[in-house]
Amino acid sequence: MKPHLRPRATPLADPKNVVQGDHYRITVLDTGLLRLEYSESGEFEDRPSQMVVDRAFGATDFQLAEDEHELELHTERLHLIYDKRPFSAEGLSVQAKGGVSNYRSVWRPGAPARREARTAAMCAGLDGG
Repeated sequence: MKPHLRPRATPLADPKNVVQGDHYRITVLDTGLLRLEYSESGEFEDRPSQMVVDRAFGATDFQLAEDEHELELHTERLHLIYDKRPFSAEGLSVQAKGGVSNYRSVWRPGAPARREARTAAMCAGLDGG
């Protein structure tokens, strides 16, 4: 592609917004938008994607609690629980906060999505659809 046709992009996130382990990387792009990556090799993609061309958002306020086997991340709009293993419905969940039903506002990878959960995930920025 000719250089003048390429969109300008800043694909690297602010390091303050990144939580990373040997095989996972979680980027808090905004209080309602996370980027979740898992790699057996520990290598991660930093090029722009169609979903997010620019990841150079300002530092985002979040709280992190973790131990050797699990981490919990809270933003104003989301609550993530992750077991630090390959992403699975049993080991990773993201719940939208703010008046959405607890039962219907949880996203899990690979789990069948109920319409209400998918809508909550989309509103919170969790679903590429």
